[in-house]
Amino acid sequence: MGGPLKKGKAWIWGSYGKQNIKVGVLGFFKPEASCQALKSTAVALAASIDTINDCLNTDLTVLQTTNLKAEVQLFKGNKLSLFNSFAKKERNARGASDLNPIETTTPQGAVPKTFGKYLWNTGPTPTYKFADQYVISDRLLLDVAYTHVGNNFVLGFNKPELRDVQPPRQVQLSQRAAIHHQLTNRSATGGKEQVNFVTTFLADGNLFYYVTVVPAREATSYAGTFQRIAQSIRLNDQ
Repeated sequence: MGGPLKKGKAWIWGSYGKQNIKVGVLGFFKPEASCQALKSTAVALAASIDTINDCLNTDLTVLQTTNLKAEVQLFKGNKLSLFNSFAKKERNARGASDLNPIETTTPQGAVPKTFGKYLWNTGPTPTYKFADQYVISDRLLLDVAYTHVGNNFVLGFNKPELRDVQPPRQVQLSQRAAIHHQLTNRSATGGKEQVNFVTTFLADGNLFYYVTVVPAREATSYAGTFQRIAQSIRLNDQ
């Protein structure tokens, strides 16, 4: 939704969306005896699709986005644009299956604010864009833009208290297979920034573009227990 703030001068637009995806995980049946019986091909073929779907555990996925855009005419021939977007993806039991019970799954979500600047490189993944377009004449146009894209996610333990209990025990017992999911207990924070300069001009009936892209920064960092666990495994192997 949106509209003009001042007719012919400024306007604003925004949107919000949320999806709850509760599709069952194929082959991951609820613990009830009637549902476990569906693992048999003969029983499954005799059951209805609704019965099978009702017996599947779900890996809840929530997708949430917010967008905001505004434009204002600073003076004749000049337009300033501001754009912002936040995107978040949450999963409650990533990797769940009959062979991976709930305590071995890895919930996915946004990185907590303790790992960086909230709404810049932590929290819901942000996008910021500031652009200015200036029509100098009917033959020359200048467009300058700055963009920041934050990129972050976290894969944690199903319960926070497992952070310092389960991995060391698995390393001690040399349970390599069980360690697989716990190695993903990490947070990734990063960002990409760039500045674009676009010059458009008309000459002899031909339209020419001159584009300059200046990468300001692109970096990704990982934090959490990944490195600590990996080091423990190496020491244990020695």
